[in-house]
Amino acid sequence: MINLIQTISPLFLAIALGIFVGRTVPSKYTKSAVLKLGILVWILLFTIGWEFGLVYERLSNPRDILITAFLLALSITVCIAIVMAIIYKQKPSQSKDNREDIKLSHIILEVLLALASVAAGLVISIALVTNDIPAQWMPQPMVFLYIMLFLIGIDITFSPLKIRQLKPRILWMPITITAIGLMGGLLTALLLGLSWKDGLLYASGFGWFSLSGTMVAGQIGQIYGATMLLTDLFREILSIFFIFFIGHRYPDSAIATAGGTAMDTTLPIIRKTCGLNYTLQGLYIGIAFTLITPFLLTAILSLY
Repeated sequence: MINLIQTISPLFLAIALGIFVGRTVPSKYTKSAVLKLGILVWILLFTIGWEFGLVYERLSNPRDILITAFLLALSITVCIAIVMAIIYKQKPSQSKDNREDIKLSHIILEVLLALASVAAGLVISIALVTNDIPAQWMPQPMVFLYIMLFLIGIDITFSPLKIRQLKPRILWMPITITAIGLMGGLLTALLLGLSWKDGLLYASGFGWFSLSGTMVAGQIGQIYGATMLLTDLFREILSIFFIFFIGHRYPDSAIATAGGTAMDTTLPIIRKTCGLNYTLQGLYIGIAFTLITPFLLTAILSLY
């Protein structure tokens, strides 16, 4: 319990400090800082790839990690989509006037940039190690993670979200999604021959790969961290397809697959396919998982 509190405290303080700064410092200063969040995410992903590259040569099965991560992401995402569709039912299609156009190419570019950042760190790190060049000078990913959480705390203060505008069934949705996701993780672990702890762990990132990959690698090793990062990266990619293809008929189910990305990466897609009426819901789901995920991950990591 003490270790759990010690691990959670820095994460909570980083977010809380960001919220405090966002509410006290003039917005003309804080908004410019938040604009750097995207760049920081690329740097964080680069360092994750870098750290993974340092241990890559010691891995006997990188291909298996990739396959396992994809199967985990696919089964957990499908599980959430199906169960949420059963619970929340089909909705009338939104009119085109209530949607926002967005280029699919922009979304694909964002995903490719994320993959490229990880790949660049991985390739450069492996090249240095292979040529016996010192490669330990890069700051730890956790340093960038705390900075990112601080900026996210600031960003939350700019949200137009008002809890009183949300219906009770929406307020409870993050808890429902969490329960379904964890059950999906347990089922997937059983099918893939993984331990129940691994099933819970890989289901608890909810698409926030920059956070989950860093936390898991720092706590229990780079192999787990790489699998976690890829699982959540695949979950984000899959959620984009789910939102595009079922968002107009099953908006609650589609938004649920997005998890923590519903407040940023997938929010424009939610607005386009689900309709403007669901933008607030997507924002709420994303913010909720921004707060839930670090603590859920920490709690599950304490089991190892």
